[in-house]
Amino acid sequence: MSQYRLAVHWRLITYIIGLPMITLFGYVLILPFSGSSPFLYLLIPLALGMMFLFIYGIIDAWVGVVVLDEERVIIKGPFGVRMLMKHEIKGYKIDENYIDAVPLEA
Repeated sequence: MSQYRLAVHWRLITYIIGLPMITLFGYVLILPFSGSSPFLYLLIPLALGMMFLFIYGIIDAWVGVVVLDEERVIIKGPFGVRMLMKHEIKGYKIDENYIDAVPLEA
């Protein structure tokens, strides 16, 4: 059984950049309530979306793992666990940076 995580330097970069960006977009979220322009209220959905995106990225870097077992492939992420059994895999494709498992139904 082999476990693969995001590389340590990429996790550190995610933490180092993610936390200030969450703080920055938190400030952008407060900005429309202190300004006088009604167009600043358009920043609220943008700020919320970017904050959730960076929070998801930090949580995924923290808990994300891919487990390759002899009988199955397991992907653990922030929203749960996905599993693909060995007999359900037709093959795989190799791109420059990725390995994609192709299921039988595809």
